[in-house]
Amino acid sequence: MHTWTPGQLRAVDPDYFETMRIPLMRGRLIGRRDDARTAPVVVVNETMAGDLNLGERLLGTKIRISSGDVSCPCEVVGVVADVRENGLDEAYTPIYYLPQAQSIWTTRSLVVRASASPDMVMGSMRAAVAAVDPAIPLFDLQPFSDLVDRQLASPRFNTWLLALPVRMRTAF
Repeated sequence: MHTWTPGQLRAVDPDYFETMRIPLMRGRLIGRRDDARTAPVVVVNETMAGDLNLGERLLGTKIRISSGDVSCPCEVVGVVADVRENGLDEAYTPIYYLPQAQSIWTTRSLVVRASASPDMVMGSMRAAVAAVDPAIPLFDLQPFSDLVDRQLASPRFNTWLLALPVRMRTAF
């Protein structure tokens, strides 16, 4: 079994990679069959694959994934492309993607791709979660476009400043 390599943990459902448009590079993605009754599996991003330094032997290798006092031996079944989660100017982060159905960690994030208006989708999400358990808190709901706009605000402003015509007037 390979030892723990530091990285971020993500418990995801089988539709996550398609929703976020993260392509599979090799192996397989997390599937519906990856549940509490099957052997634990993990998908890693390309940065994590490089950090693990196992080359072609990576797929099928068991890795002990740990967080706090909890650990889980998981078989690496796939590698996905890197994505910039922490900002466009940040380096890629090593990430472990675990099946939500096998996850021993309890914090969850929800990502929804929809064609309806953001307000309508967020209202529906609040109603759906409240129908399951009104005590479950929902926070930081926001359209993905808002996240992208915030990341691009400074570069857009700098580009706008550079595009302004410079007029020098000299007075004698």
